[in-house]
Amino acid sequence: KKLADIHGQKAAPSELTLTTPPWLLTKLSPGQRYVIAYTAYTRSAVKPKTLVAIPTGPTLLIGPGLEPALFLDSPNARKLLTPTPRKIVDVSRTDLDFVLAGLASDDGQYQNYFAAELALRPELQALLTATDDAQISAFVRNPQAHPSARALLLRSMAQRSASAPLPWIDAAASDILDALSETGHQRADDFNAALANTAFSVLQGHKASIALPTLARWIGSDSPPLAEQALLMIRQQAPKQERPLAEAALSLSLLDADTRTFLHDHLRRLTVMEEALRTAAPDG
Repeated sequence: KKLADIHGQKAAPSELTLTTPPWLLTKLSPGQRYVIAYTAYTRSAVKPKTLVAIPTGPTLLIGPGLEPALFLDSPNARKLLTPTPRKIVDVSRTDLDFVLAGLASDDGQYQNYFAAELALRPELQALLTATDDAQISAFVRNPQAHPSARALLLRSMAQRSASAPLPWIDAAASDILDALSETGHQRADDFNAALANTAFSVLQGHKASIALPTLARWIGSDSPPLAEQALLMIRQQAPKQERPLAEAALSLSLLDADTRTFLHDHLRRLTVMEEALRTAAPDG
Protein backbone atom coordinates (compact mmCIF):
# COMPACT_ATOMS: atom_id res chain seq x y z
CA LYS A 1 0.00 0.00 0.00
CA LYS A 2 1.40 3.39 -1.03
CA LEU A 3 2.04 5.99 1.65
CA ALA A 4 3.72 8.70 -0.45
CA ASP A 5 5.28 9.45 -3.84
CA ILE A 6 8.92 10.55 -3.57
CA HIS A 7 9.94 10.82 -7.22
CA GLY A 8 8.60 9.93 -10.64
CA GLN A 9 6.76 11.36 -13.63
CA LYS A 10 3.45 9.85 -12.53
CA ALA A 11 1.90 9.20 -9.15
CA ALA A 12 1.91 5.54 -8.18
CA PRO A 13 -1.40 3.73 -7.65
CA SER A 14 -2.70 3.66 -4.09
CA GLU A 15 -2.00 -0.08 -4.00
CA LEU A 16 0.62 -2.04 -5.92
CA THR A 17 1.34 -5.68 -6.55
CA LEU A 18 4.98 -6.04 -7.55
CA THR A 19 7.08 -8.87 -8.94
CA THR A 20 10.16 -9.38 -6.75
CA PRO A 21 13.01 -11.89 -6.48
CA PRO A 22 11.73 -14.92 -4.49
CA TRP A 23 14.46 -14.60 -1.87
CA LEU A 24 13.33 -11.07 -0.99
CA LEU A 25 10.03 -12.23 0.52
CA THR A 26 11.81 -13.71 3.54
CA LYS A 27 13.44 -10.32 4.19
CA LEU A 28 10.24 -8.27 4.39
CA SER A 29 8.48 -7.60 7.69
CA PRO A 30 4.68 -7.09 7.77
CA GLY A 31 3.81 -3.54 8.81
CA GLN A 32 7.31 -2.22 8.07
CA ARG A 33 7.61 0.75 5.70
CA TYR A 34 10.06 0.72 2.77
CA VAL A 35 11.22 3.11 0.08
CA ILE A 36 11.04 1.33 -3.28
CA ALA A 37 11.56 2.04 -6.96
CA TYR A 38 9.63 0.08 -9.56
CA THR A 39 8.78 0.05 -13.24
CA ALA A 40 5.78 -1.11 -15.22
CA TYR A 41 7.59 -0.98 -18.56
CA THR A 42 10.41 -2.70 -20.42
CA ARG A 43 12.02 -2.29 -23.83
CA SER A 44 10.32 -3.98 -26.75
CA ALA A 45 12.17 -7.00 -28.13
CA VAL A 46 11.10 -5.94 -31.64
CA LYS A 47 11.72 -2.19 -31.30
CA PRO A 48 14.36 -1.65 -28.59
CA LYS A 49 13.70 2.10 -28.51
CA THR A 50 10.05 1.50 -27.65
CA LEU A 51 8.78 0.89 -24.12
CA VAL A 52 6.04 -1.68 -23.62
CA ALA A 53 4.12 -2.78 -20.56
CA ILE A 54 5.65 -5.70 -18.65
CA PRO A 55 3.26 -8.65 -19.24
CA THR A 56 3.43 -9.78 -15.61
CA GLY A 57 2.82 -6.28 -14.26
CA PRO A 58 4.97 -3.79 -12.31
CA THR A 59 8.27 -5.10 -11.02
CA LEU A 60 10.76 -3.93 -8.43
CA LEU A 61 13.81 -2.35 -10.09
CA ILE A 62 16.98 -4.41 -10.01
CA GLY A 63 20.30 -3.21 -11.37
CA PRO A 64 23.77 -1.98 -10.39
CA GLY A 65 23.43 -0.39 -6.96
CA LEU A 66 19.80 -1.47 -6.63
CA GLU A 67 19.74 -5.13 -5.68
CA PRO A 68 16.84 -4.65 -5.44
CA ALA A 69 15.58 -1.05 -5.18
CA LEU A 70 14.21 -1.41 -1.66
CA PHE A 71 15.37 0.48 1.42
CA LEU A 72 14.04 0.73 4.96
CA ASP A 73 12.00 3.95 5.18
CA SER A 74 13.40 6.86 7.18
CA PRO A 75 13.79 10.63 6.67
CA ASN A 76 17.46 10.05 5.87
CA ALA A 77 16.61 7.35 3.30
CA ARG A 78 14.21 9.68 1.52
CA LYS A 79 16.82 12.43 1.48
CA LEU A 80 19.56 10.16 0.14
CA LEU A 81 17.37 8.58 -2.53
CA THR A 82 15.72 11.73 -3.88
CA PRO A 83 17.56 13.03 -6.99
CA THR A 84 19.07 16.51 -6.72
CA PRO A 85 17.97 19.04 -9.38
CA ARG A 86 21.36 19.73 -10.94
CA LYS A 87 23.61 18.52 -13.72
CA ILE A 88 25.20 15.17 -12.94
CA VAL A 89 28.60 16.40 -14.21
CA ASP A 90 28.70 19.16 -11.59
CA VAL A 91 30.63 17.28 -8.91
CA SER A 92 33.01 18.36 -6.21
CA ARG A 93 35.20 16.85 -3.52
CA THR A 94 32.20 17.17 -1.20
CA ASP A 95 30.19 14.87 -3.48
CA LEU A 96 32.98 12.28 -3.50
CA ASP A 97 33.32 12.43 0.29
CA PHE A 98 29.56 11.87 0.56
CA VAL A 99 29.80 8.75 -1.62
CA LEU A 100 32.84 7.37 0.20
CA ALA A 101 31.09 7.91 3.53
CA GLY A 102 28.11 5.98 2.16
CA LEU A 103 30.37 2.99 1.48
CA ALA A 104 31.05 2.85 5.22
CA SER A 105 27.38 2.12 5.95
CA ASP A 106 26.60 -1.15 7.73
CA ASP A 107 23.56 -1.57 5.44
CA GLY A 108 24.44 -3.65 2.38
CA GLN A 109 21.76 -1.87 0.35
CA TYR A 110 23.54 1.46 0.79
CA GLN A 111 26.92 -0.14 0.15
CA ASN A 112 25.57 -1.27 -3.22
CA TYR A 113 23.97 2.10 -3.91
CA PHE A 114 27.11 4.15 -3.25
CA ALA A 115 29.42 1.61 -4.91
CA ALA A 116 27.35 2.04 -8.07
CA GLU A 117 27.49 5.83 -7.73
CA LEU A 118 31.27 5.65 -7.78
CA ALA A 119 31.58 2.87 -10.35
CA LEU A 120 29.21 4.44 -12.89
CA ARG A 121 30.33 8.06 -12.61
CA PRO A 122 33.81 8.67 -14.08
CA GLU A 123 33.62 12.33 -13.03
CA LEU A 124 33.71 11.14 -9.41
CA GLN A 125 36.54 8.69 -10.10
CA ALA A 126 38.60 11.54 -11.56
CA LEU A 127 38.72 13.10 -8.08
CA LEU A 128 40.10 9.99 -6.33
CA THR A 129 43.38 10.33 -4.44
CA ALA A 130 45.82 7.72 -3.14
CA THR A 131 44.08 7.93 0.25
CA ASP A 132 40.73 7.27 -1.42
CA ASP A 133 42.19 4.30 -3.29
CA ALA A 134 43.33 2.85 0.04
CA GLN A 135 39.78 3.16 1.41
CA ILE A 136 38.32 1.49 -1.68
CA SER A 137 40.92 -1.28 -1.49
CA ALA A 138 39.99 -1.94 2.14
CA PHE A 139 36.30 -2.07 1.21
CA VAL A 140 36.87 -4.51 -1.66
CA ARG A 141 38.88 -6.78 0.65
CA ASN A 142 36.37 -6.58 3.52
CA PRO A 143 34.53 -9.94 3.81
CA GLN A 144 31.75 -8.22 5.78
CA ALA A 145 30.92 -5.82 2.92
CA HIS A 146 28.21 -6.78 0.43
CA PRO A 147 29.66 -9.06 -2.30
CA SER A 148 27.88 -7.17 -5.10
CA ALA A 149 29.32 -3.84 -3.99
CA ARG A 150 32.80 -5.36 -3.70
CA ALA A 151 32.51 -6.88 -7.19
CA LEU A 152 31.28 -3.63 -8.71
CA LEU A 153 34.17 -1.61 -7.30
CA LEU A 154 36.79 -4.26 -8.09
CA ARG A 155 35.65 -4.31 -11.72
CA SER A 156 35.35 -0.54 -12.11
CA MET A 157 38.70 0.20 -10.43
CA ALA A 158 40.39 -2.39 -12.67
CA GLN A 159 38.87 -0.74 -15.74
CA ARG A 160 39.78 2.74 -14.49
CA SER A 161 43.43 1.74 -14.16
CA ALA A 162 43.59 -0.49 -17.26
CA SER A 163 46.63 1.29 -18.72
CA ALA A 164 48.45 1.40 -15.38
CA PRO A 165 46.88 -1.13 -12.96
CA LEU A 166 46.66 -0.07 -9.34
CA PRO A 167 49.00 -2.27 -7.28
CA TRP A 168 46.22 -3.50 -4.98
CA ILE A 169 43.85 -4.76 -7.70
CA ASP A 170 45.43 -8.15 -8.42
CA ALA A 171 46.29 -8.77 -4.78
CA ALA A 172 42.70 -8.07 -3.73
CA ALA A 173 41.29 -10.32 -6.47
CA SER A 174 43.63 -13.15 -5.42
CA ASP A 175 42.71 -12.72 -1.76
CA ILE A 176 39.00 -12.85 -2.65
CA LEU A 177 39.40 -16.10 -4.58
CA ASP A 178 41.49 -17.65 -1.84
CA ALA A 179 38.99 -16.71 0.89
CA LEU A 180 35.86 -17.72 -1.03
CA SER A 181 37.36 -21.03 -2.15
CA GLU A 182 37.38 -22.10 1.50
CA THR A 183 33.61 -21.77 1.90
CA GLY A 184 32.70 -24.66 -0.41
CA HIS A 185 29.45 -22.99 -1.51
CA GLN A 186 29.51 -20.71 -4.53
CA ARG A 187 26.21 -21.41 -6.28
CA ALA A 188 25.65 -19.70 -9.61
CA ASP A 189 22.82 -17.63 -8.06
CA ASP A 190 24.92 -16.57 -5.06
CA PHE A 191 26.24 -13.01 -4.66
CA ASN A 192 29.63 -14.50 -3.75
CA ALA A 193 29.69 -16.40 -7.04
CA ALA A 194 29.39 -13.10 -8.92
CA LEU A 195 32.22 -11.65 -6.81
CA ALA A 196 34.41 -14.67 -7.55
CA ASN A 197 33.63 -14.44 -11.25
CA THR A 198 34.70 -10.78 -11.23
CA ALA A 199 37.95 -11.65 -9.46
CA PHE A 200 38.68 -14.39 -12.02
CA SER A 201 37.97 -11.99 -14.90
CA VAL A 202 40.24 -9.28 -13.49
CA LEU A 203 43.14 -11.69 -12.99
CA GLN A 204 42.68 -13.28 -16.41
CA GLY A 205 42.62 -9.83 -18.00
CA HIS A 206 45.90 -8.98 -16.29
CA LYS A 207 47.38 -12.41 -17.11
CA ALA A 208 48.08 -12.85 -13.40
CA SER A 209 48.69 -16.20 -11.73
CA ILE A 210 46.62 -17.80 -8.97
CA ALA A 211 47.97 -20.32 -6.47
CA LEU A 212 47.24 -23.88 -7.66
CA PRO A 213 45.77 -25.00 -4.29
CA THR A 214 43.24 -22.18 -4.57
CA LEU A 215 42.33 -23.14 -8.14
CA ALA A 216 42.04 -26.79 -7.12
CA ARG A 217 39.45 -25.88 -4.49
CA TRP A 218 37.45 -23.91 -7.06
CA ILE A 219 37.22 -26.97 -9.31
CA GLY A 220 35.09 -28.53 -6.57
CA SER A 221 32.82 -25.51 -6.12
CA ASP A 222 29.03 -25.60 -6.36
CA SER A 223 29.15 -23.49 -9.54
CA PRO A 224 30.18 -25.23 -12.80
CA PRO A 225 31.03 -21.87 -14.47
CA LEU A 226 33.50 -21.10 -11.68
CA ALA A 227 34.93 -24.62 -11.85
CA GLU A 228 35.50 -24.00 -15.56
CA GLN A 229 37.18 -20.65 -14.84
CA ALA A 230 39.58 -22.43 -12.49
CA LEU A 231 40.36 -25.17 -15.02
CA LEU A 232 41.08 -22.64 -17.76
CA MET A 233 43.46 -20.79 -15.45
CA ILE A 234 45.20 -24.08 -14.65
CA ARG A 235 45.50 -24.78 -18.38
CA GLN A 236 47.35 -21.47 -18.76
CA GLN A 237 49.56 -21.86 -15.69
CA ALA A 238 50.18 -25.59 -15.37
CA PRO A 239 48.53 -27.52 -18.23
CA LYS A 240 49.81 -30.89 -17.04
CA GLN A 241 47.82 -30.44 -13.82
CA GLU A 242 44.44 -29.86 -15.48
CA ARG A 243 43.43 -33.51 -15.81
CA PRO A 244 44.71 -34.81 -12.44
CA LEU A 245 43.13 -31.91 -10.56
CA ALA A 246 39.78 -32.41 -12.30
CA GLU A 247 39.92 -36.13 -11.52
CA ALA A 248 40.78 -35.34 -7.90
CA ALA A 249 37.67 -33.15 -7.62
CA LEU A 250 35.55 -36.00 -8.99
CA SER A 251 36.70 -38.17 -6.09
CA LEU A 252 35.02 -35.85 -3.56
CA SER A 253 32.07 -37.54 -1.84
CA LEU A 254 29.83 -34.47 -1.65
CA LEU A 255 30.74 -32.80 -4.93
CA ASP A 256 27.80 -30.81 -6.31
CA ALA A 257 25.88 -32.92 -8.85
CA ASP A 258 25.95 -30.24 -11.56
CA THR A 259 29.68 -29.74 -11.07
CA ARG A 260 30.24 -33.51 -11.27
CA THR A 261 28.37 -33.65 -14.59
CA PHE A 262 30.35 -30.68 -15.88
CA LEU A 263 33.70 -32.22 -14.91
CA HIS A 264 32.91 -35.49 -16.68
CA ASP A 265 32.03 -33.51 -19.82
CA HIS A 266 35.14 -31.36 -19.42
CA LEU A 267 37.40 -34.40 -19.23
CA ARG A 268 35.79 -35.87 -22.34
CA ARG A 269 36.41 -32.63 -24.22
CA LEU A 270 39.96 -32.53 -22.92
CA THR A 271 40.57 -36.07 -24.22
CA VAL A 272 39.27 -35.10 -27.67
CA MET A 273 41.50 -32.01 -27.70
CA GLU A 274 44.58 -33.96 -26.64
CA GLU A 275 43.98 -36.62 -29.31
CA ALA A 276 43.54 -33.94 -31.96
CA LEU A 277 46.82 -32.32 -30.94
CA ARG A 278 48.64 -35.66 -31.08
CA THR A 279 47.22 -36.35 -34.53
CA ALA A 280 48.26 -32.92 -35.79
CA ALA A 281 51.77 -33.13 -34.32
CA PRO A 282 54.53 -33.87 -36.88
CA ASP A 283 56.28 -37.23 -36.59
CA GLY A 284 59.51 -37.28 -34.68
